[in-house]
Amino acid sequence: RYLALAEGLSAATSGVVPMALDPSRGDILGLLIQSPSLFERIQQGGIVGYVIIWIRSRPVESAISRLPQSRSNSGVTGNAGSASLRLDAGARVR
Repeated sequence: RYLALAEGLSAATSGVVPMALDPSRGDILGLLIQSPSLFERIQQGGIVGYVIIWIRSRPVESAISRLPQSRSNSGVTGNAGSASLRLDAGARVR
């Protein structure tokens, strides 16, 4: 991302060009470059990290697997619908 800004600055011949400035003379940019990516952080966690990710993903998998069931049961159908219709038909209207 920052390399593209630098290439744009070097290729510019005139006008205003976007550029990131680091007032700490490169210290902040150096720390940003050294920070690990998401994949590197997962690798650093090792087996413990993989177990935690697996445990945390189980509720999401469960919710996704129940999604088609909840959509099919959202309407009034089957025995529950007929039972509620019988109760409503036997009620008195005042």
